[in-house]
Amino acid sequence: MSRRVPRVTAKLGTVLDCTIAYGSKRHFVNEWRGFQLLTGEHAMDAQRPALYFVKGRLRGDPGVDAEAAAETYRRWHDRDPAKVGELDCADACPHAQGRMLRLGYRSDKWGKRNTYVDYDHDFLEDSGTAPLVYTNTRTLGAATTIVVVGGSMRVTERGIA
Repeated sequence: MSRRVPRVTAKLGTVLDCTIAYGSKRHFVNEWRGFQLLTGEHAMDAQRPALYFVKGRLRGDPGVDAEAAAETYRRWHDRDPAKVGELDCADACPHAQGRMLRLGYRSDKWGKRNTYVDYDHDFLEDSGTAPLVYTNTRTLGAATTIVVVGGSMRVTERGIA
């Protein structure tokens, strides 16, 4: 099954690094540093939200109604978005890469715009189940589109849980 980034997303921050487990192997990935960290427009209300890491950029005004994504942004950041747009990218992600154990990310949530704080989320804390990772390439380091879904992951006003 292939995973895709939806047309409408909300930006949560940027990726710093992550750790992915495949069987007994652990892979530390820092090649995705600076990728946009996105989620779906209804992620905070979804039973099975997803995170999207993309190298693409936002462009212009969206050709779709983005109000739900803007509301997710407001709930995450506690302020209105400065810009709403569509992504330049959206490659299919058919390559299963294992489970994401840990995610380092940077966000300006809850504070002044462009005042960033680094966060480190352990998906196994509180007896959590790590989400699955899918990429657009077979090689982790070469991926430009990543979908993280499943496990016990939630997206909330307090952060990734």
